[in-house]
Amino acid sequence: MKGIVEGFEGSFCRIEIQGDVKDVPREQVEGHVRAGDVVEFRQGKWTANPKLTQERTDTIKKKMDNVWE
Repeated sequence: MKGIVEGFEGSFCRIEIQGDVKDVPREQVEGHVRAGDVVEFRQGKWTANPKLTQERTDTIKKKMDNVWE
């Protein structure tokens, strides 16, 4: 299962999963995860996927560049 981290609120991490935002206890999220990261649920924890995060960042940047052309 994959998701995108929206941010952190109190003891929860807000993760968008298939269009729905879920509040996940921080204990289930690796410590280095940041808002905007693409995360995957593996072995009971949400872990960042740097490759997918970079691909998502690049796609968003290209779209923004096209808007401003």
